[in-house]
Amino acid sequence: MRYPNPFKGDGIWLRGNLHTHTTVSDGDLEPEETAVRYREAGYDFLAITDHGRLTVVEDPPEGLLMIPGEEVNLGRSEAGSPFHLVALGIHREGSPETSPQDFVHEVSAEGGLIVLCHPYWSGLSINDLLDLEGYFALEVFNTTCHYSVGKGSSEVHWDELLARGRRVWGLAVDDAHFHSGPHRPLDAFGGWVMVRCRERSVGAILEALKEGTFYASCGPKFVDLEVEGRRVYVATSPVESITFISENGRGSRWEVEGNTLKEAECEVPEGASYVRVVCTDPEGRSAWTNPIFFG
Repeated sequence: MRYPNPFKGDGIWLRGNLHTHTTVSDGDLEPEETAVRYREAGYDFLAITDHGRLTVVEDPPEGLLMIPGEEVNLGRSEAGSPFHLVALGIHREGSPETSPQDFVHEVSAEGGLIVLCHPYWSGLSINDLLDLEGYFALEVFNTTCHYSVGKGSSEVHWDELLARGRRVWGLAVDDAHFHSGPHRPLDAFGGWVMVRCRERSVGAILEALKEGTFYASCGPKFVDLEVEGRRVYVATSPVESITFISENGRGSRWEVEGNTLKEAECEVPEGASYVRVVCTDPEGRSAWTNPIFFG
């Protein structure tokens, strides 16, 4: 069994958003104002990931750590759309002429991390997901994609990868542009990661992200997780359902009609290579653990 359990050992919890746009690309707020808004909303760290630009906030608000980042659109999928990739922990902008795979290699070689963005929104196939190697995570939930066209969840894409043996973590992000309208809520503060870090620093956050010591959320909280053999137990904030998801028809779902839950457990069947847990509150907001791998 392999699972870097964020609920065991020492550390601090930090909340952050890893996909954000400003007026440097196609967002509505200046970088400095964007940083202020996130800090006022209780965030501990933020990655501004403008398209093709490495945006620097010279004087971020006190208490907000800024992770350098950029979003690039490269190559072509089976359907003809580009791959959208977010690079985190970088020190220079990527070349728009490089291939997606070469970009992943370049960023990884310099100590950065690559996120595969909104695969459902991008129309990526399982072949697209498998052909590209070296990204540490994909966006399991994207607030902007949810509010704009209803394609915010990429859970199926995640499970397709996990069932084929790829070890990829899952992020919830905003992809915030600070857009809203009469029939569209604000695309900010809707998806984030809770990262368990050894200290309050950019380096510690990137280290924890790479290791997978975090969970993703749109609202609910995981408060404990235990793994003993193939038994997995979770404790949560009050939720409507808790689901243990594995490949094919394996797994278990807990729901008690008319009541909320705060804990559940599952004996993962022999032969299952992974399990991940998702909990959903009465408002329909979910939180996701990273996968626990067996074998």
